[in-house]
Amino acid sequence: MDSNTFKKIYGEYKSVEFKEEDINIIKNIYKDMNFQDATQLCELVDLSLEDAILDVEELFITLKYCYSGFEYFSQFVDFNDLKDNIINELKELNENTINTNALAKIIAKNIRRHVNDGHFGFETKNQYFPTYKPYFAYVTGIIVEENDNDYKVIKGNKKLPLGTIISKSSLEDKLLPTITTLSNKKCYLIGVYSNKKIENINIDNIELKTRLLNADKYEENNPDYIYKFTEHRTYNLLQSKKYAIYENTKEYLKTFNELGVKSKNKNVVIFDIAGNRGGWSAYPEEFIKGLNDYSHWKTDIAIIQNDIFGNEKNKKEYELLYADDYDTSKGTFDGTLYVVTNKMTASSGEAAIAHAYSCKNVVFVGSASAGVGLFGDIKSYLLPRSKIYASIPFKVFFEGKEEGKGFLPDYWLDSKNPTKYLENWLKHNNKI
Repeated sequence: MDSNTFKKIYGEYKSVEFKEEDINIIKNIYKDMNFQDATQLCELVDLSLEDAILDVEELFITLKYCYSGFEYFSQFVDFNDLKDNIINELKELNENTINTNALAKIIAKNIRRHVNDGHFGFETKNQYFPTYKPYFAYVTGIIVEENDNDYKVIKGNKKLPLGTIISKSSLEDKLLPTITTLSNKKCYLIGVYSNKKIENINIDNIELKTRLLNADKYEENNPDYIYKFTEHRTYNLLQSKKYAIYENTKEYLKTFNELGVKSKNKNVVIFDIAGNRGGWSAYPEEFIKGLNDYSHWKTDIAIIQNDIFGNEKNKKEYELLYADDYDTSKGTFDGTLYVVTNKMTASSGEAAIAHAYSCKNVVFVGSASAGVGLFGDIKSYLLPRSKIYASIPFKVFFEGKEEGKGFLPDYWLDSKNPTKYLENWLKHNNKI
């Protein structure tokens, strides 16, 4: 979504009046509780086809009035047609009953064909059905360095051995910038970033097999820790793997701020948020504020206002909040902030990326983030007959990134431990 689309869809939005019967339907489905508690209401049941169809119809009534992506995706699909497709598929089963999981699968499958939203999904007692379609980086393991007129292989294989010269035209749209101790020149991984599975890349009629970028396989022994902070003589390292912290919040906010303050005088700070799936964005905001005395998240926001959410409005409206641009001159951190991300960096983990742009000198490495956040801040719903839980966003966060694509790194790292890879590269280049 570009800025013109955002302003046209949400800035010029005309309110939609609720039908009284629709309000009653939605209020019966809506659960004013967090998703952890709401999902506990899920059950596995066998229900009649008639009840399944009623749940589908009531879901789509809810989407019309309560889903912040409804207007955006209506550019590409008629939601009434989408609803009819689901109902027709149910009827074609020629069965009198259907179980919860089978119904959730059919609903999500049909919606996912036209909707890409990492916060919008369906959960049963034992399965989750997303509508999210992510991009992934597919690489060959080959690294090339750039010369004036061509590229030279500096890490190769049998098909493209070390020293092979490749024309620039042959590698057009097949390069991902990287850093390596093998060369001080501009270097690239041969690979592509795509929302379709890429199994091979052809270079001058040579077929090279691909695999997922190793940074997206980054794992720690305990990937769900809140933070680990390591002070070194020349740099500090903060690894933060989750922001889903809802107890002792004041203490943690203070701690993250203090970790930033402790790092202010370092030439290099590494902020590892690879694998951080999100939670509350105030935590990374406090770290950057402590480090830089200025932390900003540039995102324009559209928020649904309606009677369902207690706004006493018998219609769907959007409240728009426009953000100022970044002003890095307000920041006081003069070192370089390196931010490590990957495809598991999502939601408020991506808010951490946005806050990091507040620093004058920031470099992003690893892999692209998840791209979960264009539509966010979920409300909880439970389809009354099938007991399927639906997480449905009611806000739009416009930052200019594409859902599923995320924030792209400055340098893609083909390492299962991109933080250690970065540390080695910094030491090799006498930066730490």
